[in-house]
Amino acid sequence: MPVKSKADNCFPDYYVERDESGNWHNMIHGVDLSVGGYVYASPGMYLPKPGKNLAAITFDATSLHPTNAIQLNYMGDDTPKYAELLAARIAIKHKDFDSAKKMFGGILAKYLEDESQAGGLSNALKTAANSFYGISYTSYENPARDWRNVNNIIALRGSLVMRILQEHVEAMGYKVIHIKTDSIKIADPDEKICNYILEYGKHYGINYEVEHTWKKICLVNDAVFVGLHGDDDPKSPNEWETTGKEFQIPYIRKSLFTHEPIEFDDLCTVFNTSAGTIHLVYDEGTDHEVDQFVGRVGQFVPMTNGHGAKLYRVNENKRYALSGTTGYEWLESDKVLSSKELQNYIDKDYFQKICNDAVSHINEFGDFNHFVEM
Repeated sequence: MPVKSKADNCFPDYYVERDESGNWHNMIHGVDLSVGGYVYASPGMYLPKPGKNLAAITFDATSLHPTNAIQLNYMGDDTPKYAELLAARIAIKHKDFDSAKKMFGGILAKYLEDESQAGGLSNALKTAANSFYGISYTSYENPARDWRNVNNIIALRGSLVMRILQEHVEAMGYKVIHIKTDSIKIADPDEKICNYILEYGKHYGINYEVEHTWKKICLVNDAVFVGLHGDDDPKSPNEWETTGKEFQIPYIRKSLFTHEPIEFDDLCTVFNTSAGTIHLVYDEGTDHEVDQFVGRVGQFVPMTNGHGAKLYRVNENKRYALSGTTGYEWLESDKVLSSKELQNYIDKDYFQKICNDAVSHINEFGDFNHFVEM
């Protein structure tokens, strides 16, 4: 694809459909991009090919939504001000403080005298830039809401750019394994595809940066994965990253991947409910039954039989099983922490089971032992 000097907002193969319910369907080449950010996943276990060091690479589209708003001239005459705000944030992020100090007539300079505090200003500018997009497509009136924007065009432009990039990458013979709104993961990367993505972004006025490199990664679905960053990763070299509720459980993360020491907090689990309240029920069904109110949220430790209580969600005086607690007894974590004796009765079988379940989940995509040991 030739790179133009001016960002392109033309997507000739795009069309929109509305179903009988009035819902929008943003279509390109037979793919429905929906109304939000584009998401795609090719679940699997990805390992480096023989003679290679990396299994995959992640490119991130820097400030995708704010960039789209600028390229669409969404704010009309005020767009240059917004563009300068975004440019200031990016300059600070890249430690180009001299440029940032000159922006907005120099009003940022005093906040950058102590460069160690620059992160706070960068985050503030990022929040302002992203907040504009957040309120540009709402159900309520606000200064950023243009009611002619019936199709969330800022996000739509990003979805079109990412989907077209996927098609081009695949046409070049590479495998796209994951797209999440503003990032794309590509298996078995090389210099050719990396250079192509950087040039592709220029066509749409978007700056792509390497966010992560991966020695190995297991993608479970479009929101859950676990992987080890490469030695040259720009943010956290040679560190494990886990996403999704299952793999982010500290005990699983440490036991299966990082092998850090297990601490008491790693033996605690937080449960919450939005319908009713949580109760601990001791000696259920006996003359000594005690129902202890906890609240809508609590932190608990699994205990061996006879040393804890059943956890329930109580709503309108009826008890319901609290998801994830069935078959085990529990105590509030602060009670266990304050008693050395109770700590002797923490149910380690509970943690072994959740580890076994996680291993089984990964085994659906390849050999777990090979994945963690290679």
